Amino acid sequence: MSTTELAHATSRRRRPAEPSEPVEPSHSAAIETFILIVLAILLILGIATSSGRSHAAQPTSRVHVDAGDTLWSIAVAHPVEGQTTQQTAELIAEMNGSRAGVLIAGTTIRVPASSRRSPTVACR
Repeated sequence: MSTTELAHATSRRRRPAEPSEPVEPSHSAAIETFILIVLAILLILGIATSSGRSHAAQPTSRVHVDAGDTLWSIAVAHPVEGQTTQQTAELIAEMNGSRAGVLIAGTTIRVPASSRRSPTVACR
């Protein structure tokens, strides 16, 4: 076969691409996409609320807030084994929805139930 015949044979095999209609996603693809979006939303909501659930299951005690009480002083009086005073204060704030550590005298708040109490120190 000569080069001219080969070029002619090759050109016959190639057909110009015909414009195709846009491919619409199938019904099942739309359902799969919807399910993935719903699962992603549920995952995000689960992560966002997981910290609240862990405290809800934790045993708590109620403490009356007196004038001059702070999250720190209450955390010292109600220590949680394995946590620092800072961590306990943050936990108490989170359990009670306290913003910026603000406590109001005369209210009752929840604190983690502790297996040990800090000894009371009398101030003179």
